[in-house]
This record gives sequence, structure tokens and C-alpha cells, in this order.
Amino acid sequence: MTGILCLLLAFRMGFTSTTFFWRDDTYEAFSQGKGEGVSISEDGELTLSPRLEMVADLGELYVWSIAQDSEGNIYAGTGNEGKVFKISPKGKVELVFDSPEVCIQSLAVDRDGTVYAGSSPDGVVYRIPKEGSPSTFCHTGRQYVWALAFGGDGKLYAATGPEGALLRVEEDKVEEVFRAPEEHIMCLVPDGRGGFYAGGAGKGLVYHVDQKGRGRALYDAAEKEVHVLTLGKDGDLYVGAMSGEEEGGEGVEGCAVYRLEGGLARPIWQFKAPLLLTLNFLDSQELPLLVGTGRDGELHLLSSDGKRHVHLVRFNSGYPLCALKVGGSVYIGTGDVGKVYKLESAYLDTGRFTSKVYDAGAPSRWGRAYWKAEVPKGTELWLRTRSGNTEEPDETWSDWSEPLKKPGPIGSPPARFLQYQLVMRSDGRRTPVVRKVVLSGIQANLPPEVRSLSVEPYKAERRPKEGKASRPERAGPPVKRGVYLIRWEADDPNGDRLNFRILIRPVGEKEWKVLEEELSSTSYIWDTETTADGEDELKLEASDLPSNPPDMALTGERVSRPFFVDHAAPYIEVKVHLKGHEVEIEGKVRDETTPVMGMSYALDSGKWRVAVPEDGVWDSKEERFSIKISLEPGRHSVVLRASDLMGNA
Repeated sequence: MTGILCLLLAFRMGFTSTTFFWRDDTYEAFSQGKGEGVSISEDGELTLSPRLEMVADLGELYVWSIAQDSEGNIYAGTGNEGKVFKISPKGKVELVFDSPEVCIQSLAVDRDGTVYAGSSPDGVVYRIPKEGSPSTFCHTGRQYVWALAFGGDGKLYAATGPEGALLRVEEDKVEEVFRAPEEHIMCLVPDGRGGFYAGGAGKGLVYHVDQKGRGRALYDAAEKEVHVLTLGKDGDLYVGAMSGEEEGGEGVEGCAVYRLEGGLARPIWQFKAPLLLTLNFLDSQELPLLVGTGRDGELHLLSSDGKRHVHLVRFNSGYPLCALKVGGSVYIGTGDVGKVYKLESAYLDTGRFTSKVYDAGAPSRWGRAYWKAEVPKGTELWLRTRSGNTEEPDETWSDWSEPLKKPGPIGSPPARFLQYQLVMRSDGRRTPVVRKVVLSGIQANLPPEVRSLSVEPYKAERRPKEGKASRPERAGPPVKRGVYLIRWEADDPNGDRLNFRILIRPVGEKEWKVLEEELSSTSYIWDTETTADGEDELKLEASDLPSNPPDMALTGERVSRPFFVDHAAPYIEVKVHLKGHEVEIEGKVRDETTPVMGMSYALDSGKWRVAVPEDGVWDSKEERFSIKISLEPGRHSVVLRASDLMGNA
């Protein structure tokens, strides 16, 4: 029986006549949802992400460095055990060196396939030959070997810290080529002319060091660390700089990518993430820059001018620490979980985008789902929805609806909250592109709410002084006795337009009579001249009829506190007693409706003087009094005046 009752109630639920729409068509809107295998562009487009395949789980915490030999083998330097792994083109993982160091910060491979590994915290460079046993190549005398690269002379160079030195290293021989005026040199990129570009940490400077070791600063970044550099096909240098601070820390927050072109530097992208750890230049003409950020673990694509940006993918665990472009793929080493991934140019087979939860504010009936998209041959796209009455989806929500392959009616049951999910499929070569999603619905009609209702004597308002706030000030006496100001506050949960009706009845009676109706303002000046004296109460009814059909309109109401309508002055009964030169006036004053609030007397047209009742307080409808006045011989006149609660006298 309970189930039948619920169905009947749902069937009888009225809905507003005003349709609302939810629209997602910007990066900001889509980024509030969650993509699984879906990328979001800064232009507000959803596409499938490139394939991100885990190549190896190395069982370490960090993959700090990555390199490749001429046979296609990938080498990964790790921490916190200071190991070097070899990953064959077929995916076979082999430990080739277990150093006594904590971290292998850098790797380089020469033409013969010999691997060189830079370490910390002892700053040793190790040699791992293609055949034979690993050995110590040299001691740099520094703590950190951040980067290794071969120069135009075929020699190996090391970027080190904490003394910020660029070293030329040979077996058992170390020569300082350049010293930066900051703590560390973090990265090295050959310039193609025998020299290097280098990035520093401490001041955040970008340097050029020629083949003779002469260095000069090219750019001073706002961030304190230039962590990574890459050269574009056009010869321009791209700089990845970061603050290295979490939000609220000292210094500039976030990270940035700069482009150095013809001696000029300009920022092309800035991001709130505290760490920017990888930067690679790809083959793509439209979006050639691949940026990896942490600790959020995200990959982004940028155009070379920074005008286009795609949020490519977020790692489920870990974050990118290093990256190496190999052909049309990029190998990425991660931190927090020491894994190596391969990012390919082909698209994922399947991806999902789940929107944020939309709140209709009240139980609602859903309209249609519409989207604007391109669905190339070999790809698929559909949309489904679910609904519920809790802010977070749980077991009480409906199941996902049957998928819509083209715009159509939303299949989820009426509820307050709604969520949609896009599912994309691809043959790997093409991807659907979604540019807009629009959902519609109408709220269940809810009654208006009257939040306050007041009835008070209407008094004149003084005009505000020049330049002051325009709130009116109350003056003293009413404009006219018996005139009331009725004021109220009311609103509608659906945002509907309202009109109002005022009703009146004497206290104690059941029947209400209409005082005024079809009001649209929130106040009413009421002249009670034609209203009988007595204690009354008002009721205000608010209706949402202006926004709804008559059979669906709802009302809300509020009853005022009781108040008095009183037009008559109190009447006075007196007796006069003369005793020599003194007169005593005694009697009673009475009002039919409201308490007597005072009485005064005037002798021989003189000033009014206050009289006191027998019980000492004017607060009843009937009060007794006695007034004694000393008189001079002769004829005299005494005038009495009494007033009630409503000011009648």
C-alpha cells in the first residue's frame, strides 16, 4: 500500500511552467567534472586522450631520470635505492646497476651504448658499459649531479649543486667550465653549436654557456627555479620554471612556461601547480609542447604561442618526474610510485566524462539532453544520466539511463539532483569532439513563503538629508488617526513572480473577509475609517499564479499578531466637591476598545498638568482618579483630557 501511495503522490506533483537549462561549453565548466581517458581543451572541447600505457613498475619510489640507447632500450634511474633499470623494446625489465647512492638523478648514453649515471648525495658519476661491470667514472666533489649531456666536443658535461657549477667530466678528471651565481644548475640542453643552455635554481636564471665556457644570463624568471629546458624545431628555447612552494608558502606560487625567441622572453602559460617537472617538444604542429606538473600528476599540451591548451591526462597515482621523446611516443617516469609509462599518439579505445552533480534546488522533472559534437567515422559517442535526492551519488540514486546516441528526452526519474556521463569510443586514429552539452528541466512547484508580516500605525516620513542614505526616518504623530502601514516579506523557492491578498477578521471569529487583493508590492497603507472598532488580525496570502497555470498555482500565508482598531476617544465621568478654597474632582475614565493611557487637566486655560490614577498606573480600559486643586476666590474653569492606546483623546 505504501508503494501505491508514493506513486499517487508523484503523479499529483505539480511542476512550474518555467524551464531551466544547464550548459557545459567552456573549460571552466567541463573541468568541474571528471574525465577518465578524456582530455579537456582550453577552448572547451572534450576528446579522447592519447594512450598512456604503463611499461614497467620498477618497485621504487621515484624514477628521476630516463634515457635511450641506439638499440631502443630505455634506461631509468631511480630512488630511493639508487638503481638503474634497463627496459627492452619488448618490455623486459632488467636491473643493470645497484649503486650505493640514494638517487640516480641523471642519465646519458654515448654512441657506443655506454650509460653514464649521475647520483646524489655523493655526486658520483658511474659508467655502465654495454658489456662488463659498472664502475665509478669520477667523483665530482659536489652533492648533486642534476643533469648529464654530451657537448659538441664529444665530452660529458654535468650540471651540479649546491655550488651551481657546470663541469666537464672525464675518467678521474673533473674540470669546472662555468659557475652560476646561484645554488644549482638543474638542467642542460646542447645548443647545436658546441655550447649549452642551462637553467638555475635559487635565482631562476636561464644561461647560455658557449664552447669556451663563457656564460651569460638570458632571462631572469619570476619563479625561483628553472627546472627544465627544451629546444623547439624553430630553434626557440622553451623554459619550464616553478616556485617549488605549496600554496601559502613564500615566493611566487605556481609554475610557468616561457618562450625565448630572438633574445626576448615572454610567458606563454602559467599554472597554479607548485611543480613543473617535465617539458618536451613534440612533432605536432598545433600542440607541440608536452608539460608535466605535480603533485597533481597531470599532463598538458600547449601550442608554441600558448594560445591553445589541452588538459591531456591525470595519472591515477604518482606524478611525472622526467620524460623522454622517442619517435612518436614519450616515455615518462613518475614519482611517489616508480613507474615508467609510454604516451602514444594513438587515441584510447574508450573514455568517459562524468559531469559534476547538478542541483535543481527542488524536486524536478527532466526535459531533454542536447549536445554539439563531431563524431567521425570509426568513432562513437553517447550520453546517459542518473538522478537522486542526495548531494553525492549513492545507492539511493537511480541507475544510469539507457544511452542516448542522439539528443533526446532525459530518461532519469524526477529528483532534485542530476548528473550526466559521456562515453566515447575510437578506432585509435580519430576521436569524437564534444563542444557543448545542455540539459533542461522544470522544478516541482513549491508554495511561496511569507517570512514576515507587520501592522503598525502609519506615520509621516521625513525626507533624508542631502547626501545621506535614503532610508526614511519616522516622524511623531500619524498622518491621520486610524491609518495603518501593512508590510511583509515573501519569496518563492522556484523564483516565481508573486501577487498578494490581505484578509481581516475580528479576533475569535473564524471567517476571513477580503480587505485587498491583486497586490504586487510588499506594503499597503490601510485607512480603517470604515472598519469597526475592536481587536482584529490580518492574514496575508502570497500566490505564484503570475508564473503558473491556475490549476498548478500554490499559495503561502501568514497571520499577523492581534492589533486594535480604535476610533473613539475615552469618555470621562466626574463628581466635583468644593471644600473651602479647594476643589476635588473625582471620577472614572473609560475606553471601549483599548487601555486608557493617560489623563491631564488644565486650570483656567493654563498649562496641561498630568493626573495620576488611583492605582498609580494608566493601563486599563477603566481607571479611577481624584484630582485636588487649590483655588483663589472667584470663578474658575477646569478642562479634563484623556487618551487611549491609539492616541484618541
